[in-house]
Amino acid sequence: MKKRLKQLLICVPFLLIIFVIGARTLYDAIPVFLETQSSIMQVTASEGLLKEKLYGKNTFVEFAGATLKLLNRGLIGDGQFYKDSDGVMHLLKGEQSAYLLEESTKDLGQQLKNRGIPFLVCQIAERGTYGDSLSKFFDSVSTAYIEPLKTAAAEVGAQYLDYTQVFSNAGYLSTDIFLKTDIHYTTNAEFLILQNVIEKLELECGLSFENKKTVLDINNYTIDKYPFIGNLVASVGQIYAGTDTFEYYLPKFQTSMHLVNPSSELQKDGSFEQVCINGFRDWENQSVRTYRITDYLQWPSPYYRITNDLVHSNDVLVIGCSMSMRTVAYLSLMCRSVTVLDPRYFDGIDYLNQALNSDYDAVILFASNNLLNGIGGYGASVQSFEIESLPGEKFNLHVTVLNDGTMPWTGNIYLQATVSGLNTIESSFLSSNNPVVPGEIYTFTFESLDQSLLTNLISVQMQNNGQFTFGNNTIILAPLDEYSSEVVSQRFENSDLFVTVKNTSSVIWKPEYQVKCGLSVDGKDTGLRATIPYGTQVPPGESFEFRFEDVKPQLSYGSEIMMLQESIVYFPERTPVELPN
Repeated sequence: MKKRLKQLLICVPFLLIIFVIGARTLYDAIPVFLETQSSIMQVTASEGLLKEKLYGKNTFVEFAGATLKLLNRGLIGDGQFYKDSDGVMHLLKGEQSAYLLEESTKDLGQQLKNRGIPFLVCQIAERGTYGDSLSKFFDSVSTAYIEPLKTAAAEVGAQYLDYTQVFSNAGYLSTDIFLKTDIHYTTNAEFLILQNVIEKLELECGLSFENKKTVLDINNYTIDKYPFIGNLVASVGQIYAGTDTFEYYLPKFQTSMHLVNPSSELQKDGSFEQVCINGFRDWENQSVRTYRITDYLQWPSPYYRITNDLVHSNDVLVIGCSMSMRTVAYLSLMCRSVTVLDPRYFDGIDYLNQALNSDYDAVILFASNNLLNGIGGYGASVQSFEIESLPGEKFNLHVTVLNDGTMPWTGNIYLQATVSGLNTIESSFLSSNNPVVPGEIYTFTFESLDQSLLTNLISVQMQNNGQFTFGNNTIILAPLDEYSSEVVSQRFENSDLFVTVKNTSSVIWKPEYQVKCGLSVDGKDTGLRATIPYGTQVPPGESFEFRFEDVKPQLSYGSEIMMLQESIVYFPERTPVELPN
């Protein structure tokens, strides 16, 4: 009773301030009742309006959080957050299909099976599995993908590790597993996961770890602890959600690591702490709001690799999200190399296929509901096109495209056609309910187009539900007289040929249009190409210098320089190569 009275005394001034300063805001924030599926709880929209409209919103979030705590509210934030009876926050998610994750997992599993590479699917413990009955009810959608994924893993013979069972066997409570104020795990939980991953890799996948006893012994680490509030606090307030403790496990044993991140051109060398941790630890300026999850590894990078100078076996590919970053960091202490992929940031680039060009002793998928868009990359390349003439000065355009990625195309995939890079003609969607799997082709049809379009440049681009593009933006049709060029100069430096070409046409040369400089010998295309780098374009009237590396030995006095649009058209002009004496 005294505690409740104290909270009330604290909250009253806050409410008075809100009333005096934010009267208009409060008027706008009249409670809007949201009916849940079971019609047993109602929530208001006032928290969101306060955060959006008032100056000093962080302070008011804390005020609102104190009030909600006093009122003992569980479901808050317009139904987005729920605090269970253990004080653990749940982030409520809308329904999302598990199809893409299932299909891409099966596709990857089959590839690995064909190559004889062990595949371990680690199912993370979702919060919807834990908490009181109400939190499980509201958060149940977050666990709906688990059984379909388990079935997909079994279908391709993958090993399966269920974190929920791991934590249950260890006697962990939800407060041992989850940070209360953040969607991520505690470091202690991630370290337990690592121990079980290693056991599974040894017993089921045939790997052996030379320094297992050292790395997996918690006594071989210094544990630094910091007060921490995570990414859920910004919406509900520290007073409401509380404070966590973030732990760093810092090796006492010798480490020597190297990291390469191609997407950011970052390289690091040094100890585990210098390479795998990003330097947020600051004894002099400790802040409870330092977001220490990202102190580990390279979020939000799609593709990077850590090598270990002191370990001589085990090259592992890991696919996952930030839910497993500390697990992966400590795994790198036990492997010669760990290659990391985060599919959330592929942005249409097929990093998975790039990574699979290397050999691995095992591949691990750390599955979570953050990966429901799939774990592969989307890819596409135009193979051919056909013009079908119709009566009334109309035509159908048929474009055949190869799925050269690792993700199947489903009903949300379409091909968009554009005139002169400006006006969209229309979009052609998949007409079949069956997905177009990697390696298959599909012919998109644009129907009953006007014949006048044939005098324009037409390009096509694959789209995923309008969210992102993938494959090259490819010109499939352009009048020959639109393309012309002039070789301004040419020179050799050792075996490299440098050619400066002027764009004398009315069309901008872009790498997306596959405009390239090529070489022929005795009238035959050699396949040798020099390209325009992405981000560069050559407008009409301007010149660009192309470089052919180490081509001199392959040329003769019948060699010619030519411009072309790859797989579409050669420019009319060809210029002899001036070979040095």
